[in-house]
Amino acid sequence: ADAEVVSVSIKALINAGIKSFKVDLGHALFLKGVIEESGVDKKTADAIQSNIIKKNYVAVNELAEGIANENIKYILQQLPLLIGGSDVLENVRSRVKNPASIEAVEYLSELYGILCEQGFEKYISFDMGVIGSMDYYTGLIFRGYAKGSGSSILDGGRYDNMVESFGAPMPAVGFAIKVNELMKAVPSKELKGSDFLIVYDKSDRSFAFSLADELRRNGYSAECSLIGNDIGKNIEYAVNKSIKNIINTKNKELMLINTKDKSQKAVTAEQLIAGEVK
Repeated sequence: ADAEVVSVSIKALINAGIKSFKVDLGHALFLKGVIEESGVDKKTADAIQSNIIKKNYVAVNELAEGIANENIKYILQQLPLLIGGSDVLENVRSRVKNPASIEAVEYLSELYGILCEQGFEKYISFDMGVIGSMDYYTGLIFRGYAKGSGSSILDGGRYDNMVESFGAPMPAVGFAIKVNELMKAVPSKELKGSDFLIVYDKSDRSFAFSLADELRRNGYSAECSLIGNDIGKNIEYAVNKSIKNIINTKNKELMLINTKDKSQKAVTAEQLIAGEVK
């Protein structure tokens, strides 16, 4: 099930037009096991976990300095570098002895094999430093990253205990796409703009909203401008968003403006809906 959900996330990014991206796989139990194996007291363990979540690796490095187990110290101090291909799994596999971390590595290895069978090898990497910022992650944790976005464009994982909080005990795995971050990463040539950008004065706002609803009901995509009624600014916005036509609703009379050649013509809503005006 985890492999299927990761596959769906990869296909979603491909279908959205993302050309180059990676989905980092990690496991909630790996670092929990490592911290337990370190033998540090609870206060230090909590501090290590907290700083890993904050990505304050300088603090993690200092906290790990006193750990006697050299393999565990290595893992904690090398966390920023334990990101990459399947060789990362091999690197940490030989260094841990605790059952939780071993189980996590074996699980990620098996998951990787399933994803490779589907041809997704080039999209997968591993991040052994990932740790859930919320305790509900019980296994797999994954994040999607692409050029153009400064943070992850999708987050997902397994949270077998979460649904029980709502009265229906059952395992669960899923992910969420961050639409705003996704849009930053989608190449502009892949974006299909709305059919119409509707510009209006405050006095025509209700009319503009009704027009947009009517166009959508008839199969068109339409958005109402949020930058005022300055036609120049709206043309600039429309061009950037690949919107070919602006509808100016001034005084409830429709003026269609072609964003490419700036030509204008009076139209009716009926003509627009019937497709008589291009």
